[in-house]
Amino acid sequence: MILGDFNFPEIDWSTWTVYRNETHPAFSFVEYLRDNFLNQHVQGVTSSKLGASDHISIICEIPCVVNKDREPSVILRGDVKTPKWMDLLLCKKVKKKYHAWKRYTYSRSYRDYQSYCKKRNSTTKAIRFSKKKYQKGVAESSKTHQKSFWSFVKGETKSRSDLRDKNGNIATEIKDKANILNDFFASDSLQEGG
Repeated sequence: MILGDFNFPEIDWSTWTVYRNETHPAFSFVEYLRDNFLNQHVQGVTSSKLGASDHISIICEIPCVVNKDREPSVILRGDVKTPKWMDLLLCKKVKKKYHAWKRYTYSRSYRDYQSYCKKRNSTTKAIRFSKKKYQKGVAESSKTHQKSFWSFVKGETKSRSDLRDKNGNIATEIKDKANILNDFFASDSLQEGG
């Protein structure tokens, strides 16, 4: 969990769009969140004129269990819990992209920026391919093993707070969510692997 007053009015959190160019810190911030599969849970303005602080309180509860006896283990796929569709090769690509960005922010050379852009584009393409490959596998296996499909749905609803239809409307009813998932798995792009 990352908390703080990030001061990025250039970011539209409803669409994850940055209204500045790629050199702006807001762009790097959004890229970092995407690379680490983090979500923005605070959608509204938190500034307030009431009280001693200029921000309203944000309260959340995180249920967790801590095992103090267990030795910390080394995670080969990175320090964050990665999704099922992300393999070791993809993790390496994300790390290389990150290091290329750090190198560019230190040197500010055009060559390093070009190198970062190549790695960024390659990583984005690899992420999309890996997601589609995994989702296609779930769609195929769900014909005989429905458990894998519902496991996928459970994972998606945990990592995202809502499902949206093709028009971007948030589905609140179970029937609407089922229809969105059905349309997704029945889509031509998924079946063709494109």
